[in-house]
Amino acid sequence: MADKSRFFGYLKKLFKDNFAFYLILCVISATVAVLMAASTVTEISESGIVHASFPAPRFIGYIGLYCGGASAIYSFARFKRRRNLDMLLSMPIGHKAVGAAHYIFGASSTALPIITAYSCNITAIVLNYGIEKIAVGWYILHFGVVLCYSILLYTLYVFVFNEANTLFDGCAFVFLWHNVFYFIMHARAKDSLNAHLLSPEKYLERVLFATERQICGSDGDFAAELFGRTRVVLATVGWIGLGILAGVLFAVRFGKRQHERAGEISTSIFGYNILIPLYAITGSLFGIYSYYDTLGDPMDITACLIFAFAAYWIFRRSVKFKIIDYCVLGFIVLLLITSCIKEISYM
Repeated sequence: MADKSRFFGYLKKLFKDNFAFYLILCVISATVAVLMAASTVTEISESGIVHASFPAPRFIGYIGLYCGGASAIYSFARFKRRRNLDMLLSMPIGHKAVGAAHYIFGASSTALPIITAYSCNITAIVLNYGIEKIAVGWYILHFGVVLCYSILLYTLYVFVFNEANTLFDGCAFVFLWHNVFYFIMHARAKDSLNAHLLSPEKYLERVLFATERQICGSDGDFAAELFGRTRVVLATVGWIGLGILAGVLFAVRFGKRQHERAGEISTSIFGYNILIPLYAITGSLFGIYSYYDTLGDPMDITACLIFAFAAYWIFRRSVKFKIIDYCVLGFIVLLLITSCIKEISYM
């Protein structure tokens, strides 16, 4: 019972000390929501029900994605500073409980701006346009999808951020993991719709499209638009699975992390060890398929090789690379040679 009391006491203090962060996010969200509502037009269906036609409601949904990233960094940034560690690690509650408190704080600072944005948006629509009836059910569903997806992405951001030992590396991990799946697919098939499903923003836009049509009074088949395409269903399962996996890994690894290593090189397997190879190979693919999906551009891959070497040098803080580093660089060189051979053969 005492442990629970200490946990909730620490959580309450966390909320109280960081009230300004909530306020800033909510003010920004409310402003965006009201601006979106200002350009809303109305439509009256044959049944007499007034529907709101939103020009870009998905942009309100994006608030959750970006707040999730900001909250993940802000909530756990103090674990990357040595001067804060003594206080954090000397708390009368366990390390996992401290991590859980910060996770709950970040999740709430992700959810509250979303709630604020949707509340302000629908209120502004009603006040400005005198809408007596609106497709509230579909609007709530739109909100629910954004909220759940944002919390999943927030969980992913929390996990990758905590795999870093410095604030800079943590921010880099969040940004790079946010984009890596889309870049890999887009590099291999630039115009593929599948690539868009691996972009957090594009996927959210695709999933919300069916709900937005219903909000605007469309007679489209909601189930068919949302579940009629296998790739959309697979992407949905993938994003949900990724968020759950990130949450499990965070819960397991946070209590076992050596937080006193803050400020040292971030050697986690989930950090640069994976990200540098992924982005290096992605850059090589861009070079290989830059001309009609057949000819390669050696200059592009040469630039990629230089980038990879520099990235490893910054990551390792020296030119003493590991075996895996040489393997990745060797693979990029192989792609370069292959590209050059193709270029010569087509001359």
